[in-house]
Amino acid sequence: ITTSHPSLQSATDGDITPDRKLNAVAHLLQRRHGGRYMVWNMSELEYDYSVLDDQVLTYQFPGSPSPPLGLLLKLLLSIESWLKADQRNVAVLHCLTGRGRTSTVLAAFLCWTNEAGFNDPNIALEYIAHCRRTTVENLTIPSQRRYVSYFSNMLDGVRPSQPPLLLKRIIMSEAPKFGKRPPSSSTEQDNDSANSDKKSELGCAPYLQIFKAGKLVFTTAASMNYSQSKEELPFCTPTDGPISFPIETVVQGDILIRCRHLTRKGQRVSMFRAAFHTGYIPPKVLRLTKAQLDGACNDNKFKDDFFLDMIFEACDASMASKHLLSGDDPDLEIEENKTEMHNEAASRRATGTVSNESKPGQPITASAYDSMLHRDSRFWDVIAERRKKNMRLKDEGSKSSEKKSNDDNSVGLSPFSGPTIGRRRDFASMSGKFGSSDKESSSSDKSKKSSSNAPANKSSKAPSAIDAFSIGGEFDFMEKMRTT
Repeated sequence: ITTSHPSLQSATDGDITPDRKLNAVAHLLQRRHGGRYMVWNMSELEYDYSVLDDQVLTYQFPGSPSPPLGLLLKLLLSIESWLKADQRNVAVLHCLTGRGRTSTVLAAFLCWTNEAGFNDPNIALEYIAHCRRTTVENLTIPSQRRYVSYFSNMLDGVRPSQPPLLLKRIIMSEAPKFGKRPPSSSTEQDNDSANSDKKSELGCAPYLQIFKAGKLVFTTAASMNYSQSKEELPFCTPTDGPISFPIETVVQGDILIRCRHLTRKGQRVSMFRAAFHTGYIPPKVLRLTKAQLDGACNDNKFKDDFFLDMIFEACDASMASKHLLSGDDPDLEIEENKTEMHNEAASRRATGTVSNESKPGQPITASAYDSMLHRDSRFWDVIAERRKKNMRLKDEGSKSSEKKSNDDNSVGLSPFSGPTIGRRRDFASMSGKFGSSDKESSSSDKSKKSSSNAPANKSSKAPSAIDAFSIGGEFDFMEKMRTT
């Protein structure tokens, strides 16, 4: 069962308050699955779990579009363990919207359990999008689809590269157009034509942030000239050409990069972000196009040929330990006293600020499982055993499908059905039901309108409202009830 956040104000109906929404969800679960449900909260927002009998597990990966790979496997094992404990148990998953994070985890789960013959997470994600009557691009963002591909590599037994990498610099192809150049403090006359044209130029004042396990570990501004100070945040325009951000920081595992623009009024506007895993990137250079960047993919402020290049180098053990383990250098600590700053963004203008601070009592579950992903061989033993099991089930399913008859009683034996989603839908054969534009089907529909059973045909071809919420064929019996 998937849903949006159960305790957020409805965006369409003002009468549906957070409390009413949560109570309605709790009433539905208690009525239909009392004592048999467990909720997985992936939204970073907690609520009153007692309304749901404290049957809620919270998985935190703040800021990340998708669960980090190590945490993702832990989440899948948790869901699988609960569903196997009793065949009547149900799993309820939600994030903020019930779309991106939830669909990413569902696609991984279908392939992890080999549910209904799914063994490719990308195909499973397309299937989920079809069931929700949308596209994969509208359902998820590029970083989530990237992690679905990473999980596919994991299922194939492809281990990520373990050594940490030195991120030398990040190059942006050109500045996106997010605002006008701020007024200059120089003594040039305002009526100068060249100066006025310069002021009307569109561009941005960008700075990059790097996050690890939900923590900000590095911030840097664009480097436009050698005389630029650490506190300066230059304004960049497309005419400036490629923009370079000096990094010189060691990274490893799941990394999130975010680029923001500081407006003339001091507001911070997120332009784009990207999550990736250093173990699955190509050597030397990772290029992300506009279509592969969250936020930029559908924004006309970016040109179609916009891209981001990340330059990596291998680093030795001493350099890795200095950057990843040492936090004693006062020059590497981020400023904490932001109340003394005239603008909060001033702390993000400094080049090369690193934070290794950890707050007691604040669980960061992703980091522990990310470490296990690289160092614990048992982690990969579990994946290897599951891969063998799924291959065996696939072979058994292919053999049983050859003997399968067309009798409806044999649906449960089909390799394209499973206990979680029921019978897997065949959207190719159901295209007419969902409004196919095929000329032959439309002409045949017109010829049937004159027949005596026209209302029945019309109702059978019109998509039911329940279809948008049904992943499998578990509501097929309702169609038979309507016809009888």
